[in-house]
Amino acid sequence: MKTAVFQSYRTVDVPHWIVRCLESVRQWAGRLALEYRFYDDAIFEQVPSWYREAVKERMLPMSDLARLITAQALLETNDRVIWIDADVLVFDPYSLHIEGSAGFAVCSEVWVRKQWGAPVGERRVNNAVMLFDRGNPFLEFFIHATKERVRQNVGSLSDWVGGPEFLTPLNRIMPLPRIEGVGLFSPLVMHGIANDDARWVERYAVDFGCRVQAANLCGSAAGKQIDDILMTDDLYHAVIDALIESRGEVVNRYMPARRATGN
Repeated sequence: MKTAVFQSYRTVDVPHWIVRCLESVRQWAGRLALEYRFYDDAIFEQVPSWYREAVKERMLPMSDLARLITAQALLETNDRVIWIDADVLVFDPYSLHIEGSAGFAVCSEVWVRKQWGAPVGERRVNNAVMLFDRGNPFLEFFIHATKERVRQNVGSLSDWVGGPEFLTPLNRIMPLPRIEGVGLFSPLVMHGIANDDARWVERYAVDFGCRVQAANLCGSAAGKQIDDILMTDDLYHAVIDALIESRGEVVNRYMPARRATGN
């Protein structure tokens, strides 16, 4: 099966931790002899002008649509395409296998936040990593739905209109096939990884329930303070170092015995 892995990010003022994430994906794709494609901001040229105006040129909702249109184009010459966000780190490349038997797949997410000082996990579905096979109808539906959600909600759009805000409720009424082994670490989990604070990491592991070989490191939080955690470049690098050096065991050691994820 001919498979293309593709990513996108700007090419100026790129944080070094993003460079490390991109390189981890490039090396993983190379190890598996998968075609790798990188797109700069020119990827947004495919987004219709009315959509750009509606989302006020915000990068996240523009990327939501641009990645889907690009996937559609790549499927003209590939059997399968895999999109991976630029802030995804592959820290166990020898164990990560992004597969899907249903013709498409998206990502599970557990967002660990603080409630009354204690960790709480919220289950979501996101588009940080996605797989599409040629001929599967979900991609065309996803493109149509993303455009319509923006068209019908101009003036009240969030940055996640084409991602978790759409996929999470859709999953409740039509369970979506999920990619295993790819997680998302909220600021509290990243703090726990960098500072060996088990409270937040264990909550994540128990709720996610499946060993991880790669994870989205929440680039949209960079420079912000969330749940009293300041998301500095130093924190990102500390998390990346800990994940790579342990091949994910800083998280996976807290995972429960293997069970069906269902998340």
